[in-house]
Amino acid sequence: MDFMERIFLLMTFASYLLYFFIYFNVWNKAPNYLSDTRYFLQLYVASLLIYFFNPFTLRDYNKFHKQLAFSAGIMLFTSLSFEKILDKVNSIENFFKIILV
Repeated sequence: MDFMERIFLLMTFASYLLYFFIYFNVWNKAPNYLSDTRYFLQLYVASLLIYFFNPFTLRDYNKFHKQLAFSAGIMLFTSLSFEKILDKVNSIENFFKIILV
């Protein structure tokens, strides 16, 4: 396992651990750290994707590359999905505030 893989795994496990802390309300500063960790993880994954999958190099892909591409897809999917869900929740919440006031 090389350095890039270790950094990727460390950041991924850190975000999982912070999700655990948030879910079980173990640490009240966890959401702040999760936001930063996810942001830097997304930047790191984007940089690695550009580095590994650019059209100017020929590479053999291994398990790490598959894991990296899968994580990138999940990050894109969740960020887009959660954004839409939060928009819908906020609009429904605003609708009920208008009706109840």
